[in-house]
Amino acid sequence: MTIRRAVTAVFLALLLGLQYRLWVGESSFAHVDGLEKQVVKLEASNETKLRRNDVLKAEIYDLKNGLDAVEEKARTEWGLVKPDETFFLIVDREPSANKEPSANREPSANKEPSAGKQPSANKPSTQTSRNANP
Repeated sequence: MTIRRAVTAVFLALLLGLQYRLWVGESSFAHVDGLEKQVVKLEASNETKLRRNDVLKAEIYDLKNGLDAVEEKARTEWGLVKPDETFFLIVDREPSANKEPSANREPSANKEPSAGKQPSANKPSTQTSRNANP
């Protein structure tokens, strides 16, 4: 019976050793679960960074190869007109003829517009078109 007890003790020690590694050791359930959660967080972070990188790559490509954005900015801010284009400046007239005169209204001939502001009716609009000739 002593051999039987020795074999049982060895198997019991082996079983306890394996159970310890399963529940407490480096490759335990808790450790693996923590690593899986960390992987999910890192994958989500990588996904957002990949999307941001795609946007930046598109901007870089547009700046290197496409001059549409630069041309639009030059047209609106600096008044760019190309040699083969005709520039038209359209000024809206003040719609004072369509308004009915009011009896209580004072004449506004002496009133000056506020400093730095231009009335919206007098605001010019610009339009540029290309000639049909190449």
